[in-house]
Amino acid sequence: MRTQSALAERLGVGRDLLDALYHIDQHAAEFTPAQLVAIRYAERVTTAAGDIDARLWSDLQEQFADDAIVELTAVIGFINYLNRVADALGLT
Repeated sequence: MRTQSALAERLGVGRDLLDALYHIDQHAAEFTPAQLVAIRYAERVTTAAGDIDARLWSDLQEQFADDAIVELTAVIGFINYLNRVADALGLT
């Protein structure tokens, strides 16, 4: 997460918002509805990709077009891949 946090900060994401991710339930008001559903989706894809329930899928479709969901999924998968490689090589 350190690598992604550093990149996010360079792209203009504030430290407060990044810190809020660690306590999302307490800071939900700081995120848009689209950001919140994207975060829920990223957590599910990361921990149990085969277990995307109908409610989450419906929430995604309310916030994002189909092509954006595909792109979001690809980015989540790519970041997960980078994390696994970095962890395996002791780069984190």
